[in-house]
Amino acid sequence: MSLLGDSDEEDNNPFAGTSHLYASGIAAVPEGQDDFIPTNVTNVLSTVQEKKETRSELMNQLFGTDVIEPNGDQDFSVAATEGIEDSLFSGNDLISPTEYLKENEVIKISDAGHYRDMYGKYAIGYTIVFDGKEITRRYSEFDTLRHALCRLLPTIVIPPIPSKHPLIKYFIQPLSAEKDIKIIDRRKRLLASFLNNSYNIPEIRDHVVFKKFLDPEQVWQSVLSSPPISILPSNNLLAPPLNPTKPSPLHLLLPSPSSTANGYLEDSMNDEDKWLEAKFYEYEILLNRFDKMLQPFERHAKQTKSHLRGLANSLAELGAYYNAFSLECALVTLHKNMTYIDELSKGIEKIGQAIDVNYVSSEILSERILSLLEEPLGEMSQFMAEARQVLRFRKLKRIQYRIVDATIKKREARIQSLESAQEQMSRLEKALKENAEDSPTIAQMVNRMENPTEAAVPAETVLSSRQRQRQGSQGKWTGRLFKSRIAHGSSHLSQSPTGREIEPHLLTDDERKEEVIRLKKEVDKLHECFKLLTRDLAQVNDSTLGSLHGLFAYINNCWEVIMKRMARILLKWLKDCLQAWENARNVIEYITIES
Repeated sequence: MSLLGDSDEEDNNPFAGTSHLYASGIAAVPEGQDDFIPTNVTNVLSTVQEKKETRSELMNQLFGTDVIEPNGDQDFSVAATEGIEDSLFSGNDLISPTEYLKENEVIKISDAGHYRDMYGKYAIGYTIVFDGKEITRRYSEFDTLRHALCRLLPTIVIPPIPSKHPLIKYFIQPLSAEKDIKIIDRRKRLLASFLNNSYNIPEIRDHVVFKKFLDPEQVWQSVLSSPPISILPSNNLLAPPLNPTKPSPLHLLLPSPSSTANGYLEDSMNDEDKWLEAKFYEYEILLNRFDKMLQPFERHAKQTKSHLRGLANSLAELGAYYNAFSLECALVTLHKNMTYIDELSKGIEKIGQAIDVNYVSSEILSERILSLLEEPLGEMSQFMAEARQVLRFRKLKRIQYRIVDATIKKREARIQSLESAQEQMSRLEKALKENAEDSPTIAQMVNRMENPTEAAVPAETVLSSRQRQRQGSQGKWTGRLFKSRIAHGSSHLSQSPTGREIEPHLLTDDERKEEVIRLKKEVDKLHECFKLLTRDLAQVNDSTLGSLHGLFAYINNCWEVIMKRMARILLKWLKDCLQAWENARNVIEYITIES
């Protein structure tokens, strides 16, 4: 199944398949043995090759004795990292980021290649080794796992996975195992990093979906079509943040705010809320700072890799010229000058050999930069984007909380205004009633307000009936006096105060009472939602703070490890190149020049 073992693709060794000294790699050449070194300098070169140089000695040789050695960690010395350095250049296999950043991997991806799934289709699978068991999963299954985890755990920063192939790539060059070994190998490293990063997060490690993904007996398509994934809500804001598959009836009544509803966050906050907002604002500042730092860092890492590859190509061409020149010297030499020309030819070839060492070492170093710098930096950028999504969810939850709080205050203010209007109307009614009994003019005006059509009645008719109206109006005017002049056309508006609230004095007594009763029921329900949101928001804050704290601790540790490993690799690269040139210098110094 292994693509990497059976592939006929060329590796990083340009001399593979030839009879060159480095046909089997640098590690295949025993140290201290060189057919091109004269016998009288063998002891000198063996001393150079067997010498164990410390970092300070190496720096002194490169830059002189004026270099000031800082009081750093002893792990930076070449001698202290000898075992690690030997492993860095001991073959052509790439070093994965997880081998750098996680010394003891719990989950490993041992192989990648074609396999046949349970439906009879061929695909590229990644063999996961966990707890003594093996399970093969496709890239699409990793993708659906991460998507499910993002929905199941909206307050947790989910580790990223490598991106999908661009659509144009499928049209230009369809994916095939023989042609995309490097891409598959890169995915293998990054998917292993995803699994281990996920395993290090307790909320993910203990989740049933993640456990099923690592279980060989579980069919992933069945997992996707069964709870808890199949019962996930379409909107996580309408579900409990830590357990979205079990929403309460009150969650369905909550509003769904948009990310632009910032006005609700400007309301008055207590000291604890202010502290939390300041804390999350600080995390946003840190995310922006990391982004500004990562973008040029990624660009420079790619440029450095490109420059190293260009240097390696130039060195390969230059080394070939020197090797060819050494062979030409041997062909045109005369018998009497055989010894002199032989030494000169060996010296020239030794220079070509040193250039070849520089070439191969630079080529390997460029690949190390890919796995040690470029991939982890891209992974960090994806972590930053995922952290922003978590902060956005927390922000929307906070806006949701403020919306409910503002709605409660608005409803209570409406109830208070309606009750106040009712009290004012009652007092006014009582006052007018007392005045109407003593003043016929007021009683007549009240009658005209109630029956505008009576204004056309002759005055004598009105005067003749004044006494009768005065006696009868006292029993029936109070039920009609304060009816709104538009009550017959606006009763439906009073039932929807959020759409268009009618002024309380324009409503009838019955409409005001009905609206007060309805609003009090709404306020009771809103108070229940507010208590629910208070608990949910506290859980969101605690979970988000813990996740962000763990993320920044992980990133800081990554930076420390990456910088140390990069320094060690560069020192090893310089040491190998320096040793090759020292060998060449010792050979050249012992060439005798005849006058």
